[in-house]
Amino acid sequence: MGNLVRVAVSFSVPLLSLLAGNAPAAAQRSARPGHGGPLPASLDLRKVPLGSWAEYRTTYVGMDTPITERYGLVGRTGANVDIETESPEMNQTPMGRMVLRQRLSISDTEIKVVEAATQFKDNDPKLHRLDRDPEAGPPFGRPDPKKRIGVEGVTVPAGAFPKAEHYHLQLQGKETVDYWTSPDAPPLGLIKVVIKGGVGLVTGSTMELLKLGTGAKAVIVKTPKAPVPGEISPEMEAALKEVERAKEEDRKARESKDTKKK
Repeated sequence: MGNLVRVAVSFSVPLLSLLAGNAPAAAQRSARPGHGGPLPASLDLRKVPLGSWAEYRTTYVGMDTPITERYGLVGRTGANVDIETESPEMNQTPMGRMVLRQRLSISDTEIKVVEAATQFKDNDPKLHRLDRDPEAGPPFGRPDPKKRIGVEGVTVPAGAFPKAEHYHLQLQGKETVDYWTSPDAPPLGLIKVVIKGGVGLVTGSTMELLKLGTGAKAVIVKTPKAPVPGEISPEMEAALKEVERAKEEDRKARESKDTKKK
């Protein structure tokens, strides 16, 4: 499980960011799609069939354990939609099963979070503060037409997509992001994301579509409760201890590398 925590600390993707105790804000901070930044959503979630789900597997450079996440469109009221995210691997953490629900307000120009809640195991769901990080952006975003470089065939575990839209982003330094979308991959339309040239613990990753399906049902059905200031659940307390342990191990590993270089 240490690898899972290290990915959480390094990238803070929507579910993994819960380990840092800061969702959804931690999941929105960087410009890397799917890894701390807006996950590309090329389809209009106001029109995608309710119950659509997509499962993705992300592999990280230098880490043996891939992460699987399933995104399900489980609710819609007017221009608001509910996306629930769950990861089998993350369910093996000290917190046990956890589900993140993000309620999104969809317009022709933007996608923004109006509510976010997490449920651990069968406990009552809890709301997250949306103002925790003033610099946080949305967890999902529409592709920028200016970054589109063409149409090409892409094959992933879910199958072949002969007319995928390819987008390319140049980030800071040598870091690049390439991703591919298709209207045949609801609910998000995302097929693949490749990140290269990053700095830090994890320098790159590949996220691929594993499966598509229908019939997704909401796991969070109770009304989420507002968090009590200073309150921390036993599951979160155990996870935070694991995060601190992983951070200490990584610090020692970096020091060891620096010593060998000298």
